[in-house]
Amino acid sequence: MFRLNPRYHFFICYLILLLLFACRNNPQQPPAEIIQIIHETKMQFCPDRRLAVFDVAPAFEGQALVIRGEVDNPAAKKVLFEKLAQSAIQPPVEIKIAVLPDSAVGDNKWGLVRVSVGNVRAKPGYSAELVNQVMMGSFIEILKKKKGWYYARVSDGYLGWLNSTFFEKMTTAEKHDWQSGQHLVYHKLAGKIYEKPNMGSMIKSDVVGGNILKVVSNGPRWSVVKWASGQTGYVKTADCIPLDQWLHPGLADVGEVIKTALQFKGLPYLWGGNSPKGVDCSGFTQSVFKWNGIDLLRDASQQIRQGMEVSAGEHFENLQRGDLLFFGPRENKITHVGIYLGKKKYIHSSGHVKINSFDSTAGDFSKYRLGQFRSARRIIN
Repeated sequence: MFRLNPRYHFFICYLILLLLFACRNNPQQPPAEIIQIIHETKMQFCPDRRLAVFDVAPAFEGQALVIRGEVDNPAAKKVLFEKLAQSAIQPPVEIKIAVLPDSAVGDNKWGLVRVSVGNVRAKPGYSAELVNQVMMGSFIEILKKKKGWYYARVSDGYLGWLNSTFFEKMTTAEKHDWQSGQHLVYHKLAGKIYEKPNMGSMIKSDVVGGNILKVVSNGPRWSVVKWASGQTGYVKTADCIPLDQWLHPGLADVGEVIKTALQFKGLPYLWGGNSPKGVDCSGFTQSVFKWNGIDLLRDASQQIRQGMEVSAGEHFENLQRGDLLFFGPRENKITHVGIYLGKKKYIHSSGHVKINSFDSTAGDFSKYRLGQFRSARRIIN
């Protein structure tokens, strides 16, 4: 008869206890089919999490399989429910998915930005990563709140967190009322709104290019404007253009795009920056084209999907002024973008907004950027 050596008794008991503990701490895993259905639905409604919300995950809670999470599109929840109903998954699945905006937001689903530049963060806190910026006079769509911070979709579709001090909450009716009437867009890099029609009076607010101001009254030299409830002041009329002209400039002009880009020259690089107070590479290109009536997406990896692809040519002979240039460590990883100026020169934000060249004999040649150049897109035909 086989006898186990006593010295192994303790070791075997330890292994049995370890296995029992592992079983208790490794709950049943959701069926692979459910995980696949969730993934497919996410790719359908949220291929880019910077622009949409689809945070959904399955887990067993006791014997029940529950799918929890939140989405920003009611259709996403509906499609997911239909796909799960058509499957033969056992046990039955319980769906507990919230559709944003959260009910706690109430009727005030919109926010009017009341500071010249509002910072958008990756998480609700001032120390969180800066991912974008919003401009005075633009609206954000509020999705949920956490203490003094609000998760929102801004005008370019990007999602992020803003502090409540940056905007004034409004209902849909109040938003429509604000958007009625005449508006001006500040069209210099930076300036001020004054208490009286002279530059020696008290400053009411700073303004930057792209800020939208509601007109109270127009004047040849000074206009009275409003940028939030109860906030009025004077701005130089010549420093502004009508909002309609800003939004619908007619055919975009490459020369004006280049002129705008050169106005930004020397502006400091700011990760997540998208304003005349500081720009990252894609914030720079987005701002320049926005000033000329063309909407670009927020990041370089998104902007490369816009416009028409251009083969640069061996000596960059196929490029035209105003083309977007894309850079990265490899073809499928774009990390930088700039604007072509012609004659192998381009302007971009790297450290600050500056001009570099593809010409190895030029004083502003960048060997690093030449090695990282991947493709070009034509935005203006």
